[in-house]
Amino acid sequence: MDLPKSFQNIFKYPGRKNIFLLLIIWMAAIITVNPIGNFPLNDDWAYGQNVQTLVEEGRLHFNDWLVMTLVAQVLWGGLFCFIFGFSFTILRISTLVLAFGGIWACYHCFYELSRKHQLSFWATLLILFNPLFFSLSFSFMTDVPFFSTFMLSTLFFFRAIKDNRIKDIALGSFFAIFCTLIRQPGLLIPLVFGIVYFFKNLNFSSLIKAGLPLVLTFLVMMVFIEWLDASQGVIDNYGRPSLLMDRLLNSNLWYNMRGRTGIFLFYWGLFLLPLSLLLLPYQKKLKSKGSILGIILVGLLIFFAAKPVWPYIPSGNIFYNLGLGPKLLQDGHNGLNLNPSLSITTWNIIKAFGFFGAWLLIWMVWNQVLNFLTNLKAWDPIQWIQIGSGLVILIFSGYLYIDYLSWDRYYLLLIPFWGFLIMPANIPSLKRKTLIPYLLIFIFLAGFSIAATHDYLAWNRARWAAINKLTIEKNISPNRIDGGFEFNAFNNTGPRHPLSRMGRSWWFVGEDEYLISFGEVSCYEKIDSIPFSSYLPPREDHIYILQSPIYSVIDSFFCDSESLTEDKLAFVHSSDLFRFENGDRQDSTYAFSGKYSSKLNVEFPYGFTFRLRDVEPCERIFVSFWRYAESGDSKAGISFSSPEGSFFSDFQNEPVQKLEKGWELFHHEVYIPETYFGKEVLIFVWNPPPSEETWVDDIKVIRRR
Repeated sequence: MDLPKSFQNIFKYPGRKNIFLLLIIWMAAIITVNPIGNFPLNDDWAYGQNVQTLVEEGRLHFNDWLVMTLVAQVLWGGLFCFIFGFSFTILRISTLVLAFGGIWACYHCFYELSRKHQLSFWATLLILFNPLFFSLSFSFMTDVPFFSTFMLSTLFFFRAIKDNRIKDIALGSFFAIFCTLIRQPGLLIPLVFGIVYFFKNLNFSSLIKAGLPLVLTFLVMMVFIEWLDASQGVIDNYGRPSLLMDRLLNSNLWYNMRGRTGIFLFYWGLFLLPLSLLLLPYQKKLKSKGSILGIILVGLLIFFAAKPVWPYIPSGNIFYNLGLGPKLLQDGHNGLNLNPSLSITTWNIIKAFGFFGAWLLIWMVWNQVLNFLTNLKAWDPIQWIQIGSGLVILIFSGYLYIDYLSWDRYYLLLIPFWGFLIMPANIPSLKRKTLIPYLLIFIFLAGFSIAATHDYLAWNRARWAAINKLTIEKNISPNRIDGGFEFNAFNNTGPRHPLSRMGRSWWFVGEDEYLISFGEVSCYEKIDSIPFSSYLPPREDHIYILQSPIYSVIDSFFCDSESLTEDKLAFVHSSDLFRFENGDRQDSTYAFSGKYSSKLNVEFPYGFTFRLRDVEPCERIFVSFWRYAESGDSKAGISFSSPEGSFFSDFQNEPVQKLEKGWELFHHEVYIPETYFGKEVLIFVWNPPPSEETWVDDIKVIRRR
C-alpha cells in the first residue's frame, strides 16, 4: 500500500523528516505523561481566571496577580476555550500546541547556524526534553508561551540578518509583539536584532529596518499598559519600564551576582552538557596563550561561583531534589514529606556534572571569542547571529540579576542561545561515536523529565480528587480547607498570611480544619487517602486528607498602651495572668487609639514582651497589633520562641492591611509543635535593625486549644 504523495514528501527532505519525527516524539511524550485534569498548576490559576472571564463574560479583565502583560496568552488560551469550553485541561493543551511551535523554531534556528539537519535534530531534542521546558509545557504558566514566541521571533530575525528580507523582519516583529504581550522582556529580541542588523550593514536603510521592530513592539506594549491602567488600574509591582529602572538603581547588584551566578551556571551547564560533549570534538583547537589562559580563568570563575551556592542547589520553583513541581501543599512547601529524594552524595555528583558542564560551556564560548578576534574585518552572517545570541545572554542575565525573584524557570530562555553561541562553523557530519556521551546523559534527562512531569500531574489529580471528596461529597466549605496554594488562591478562601512554617499556609487560607498533604502533619489526624501511580520510582503513592482537633478559645487579652503599672515597667491590660513588659516604651507622639502607644527604635527594639504559661502541644496562639513608621517602611514584627530559644522560634513582620494614615495591621498565628513539652512561650514585638522608629499599639492575644 502506497502512502499519499503529500505524506511521502515529508521524508524526501531531512528537515521535514526531522520535524515530523520531533512531532511524533512530542505526541508520544504527551500521551505518556497524560495532561488531562481540570485543575490549575502553580500560578496558572490566576491566568486561567483571566481566560475564564474573557470566555464567560466576553471582556478582558485581569486579577491582582498580574505583573506581566499576559494579554496575548489570555487571547491564545481564550481561542481554544471558545471552541472547546473553558477548563484547565484545554488551557494546558493550548500551551502544548504553542510549545511545539517553539520546538519547530529551535530546530530551524540551529539549522540556520549549522546547516546540518542531524545536528539540529539532536540539539532540538535536548531542548524538548529539558526538565524546565518539558514540565512547564503541561501548564498554563507564561514561561513556555513566552519561550516559544521568543524563539519564533528569533528565527525570523536570524533569517533577516542572513538574507535581508523584509518578510522575515515583518514576521520577526509580529512574534516579538506577541511575545512582549505575554511578558515585557520580549522587548529584548527586537532590541538585539536592531543592534546586530545595523552594525552588520551600517547604512541609513538598515537603521530604519533595525529600529522599526523595536519601536513598534514598544509602542504596542505601552498602548496596552495605558489601556490597562485606564480601564482597571494596575498593582504597584506591575512590570512597567520605570519599575525596571528603579530595580536597576536600587538593587544590590553585587550581592545578587555573588549569590546567583553559580546557580545560573549550574543549570545551564547541566542542561547543555550533552550538547557541549557532542560539539567538543569539532571545536577549532587553539594552541595560543590566550586559549590556555582561558582554561585557567574559566576554572577559577567556576570555582568561585560554585563555592557560595553549592549547599543551596537545586534552588528554584520547579526543579527540586528528585522531582518537578512545585509541591505547593503545606507539608511539601515546608520541606516535609518530600519523597523520594536523592542522597547528599548523589546530589554532589550531579552538582559536579553541572559545574563541569558550565566550565566546558564557557571555555567553548571563550574559544569562539578568540576565533572572532582573529577575523575582525570579515565576520560572516553566522558570526553576526552568534554575536546577537551573546547579547541576548548578557542582557537577559543582567535582567535576572536585578529582578527581585530568581526562579529556576526564568533560566529556560537562555538555554538555546548558549547552544547557538557554541555552535562551531563548517562542522562535518556527526560520527556515531561522538553521539555516545550525548546519549548517555540525554537518556537520564529525558527519562527524568517524563517521569517527574507524569508524577506532578498524577499527584495533582489525586489532590483534587481529595478536595472534591470534601467539598462535593461532604459539602465542606472551601473556607475550612487548606488544599494547597492553587486551590485556596483560585477560590479566594481567605486573606494572605505571613510566610511561616509554624502557622497557617500563606496562600489565602481561611480556616485549616482540613488539610490536604503528602503525609502525616503534626497536630492533624489522617481521615482518608487517595492513591495515585508514581513513575519515580514506580510505586503506588497517596495524597492524604487530614483533620485537626476542634479548637475553642481559652483566653483573650488586649492592651491599648494607655495605662502603666505602679512601677512603670509594664502596661496594664485585660488579664492578671501575665505582664506586658517594656512599659518604659510608652510614648504619645503617635497612637492608633487613645493617647499612647509603644515606641521602638534601634536603642530599644523590644516591646510588649510577655510569657504565656501552661502552654500545651498543638495549642494555637494568635497575636495582632497596629504599627506605624514615619517612613512607611517599618520592619517591626512579632516573635515567638521557647524561653531558651532552642526548641522553636518564629518571627513575622508582613502587614495584612494598610490604612491611608500610615498605620498597618499585623497579625500572625502560631501552632505549638506536637513535640513541644515546655510549659512557656516567650512572645514580644521586635523592631530589627536597621528598621525605622516604629510605634506599636492595640495588641491583642487569643489562645485556642
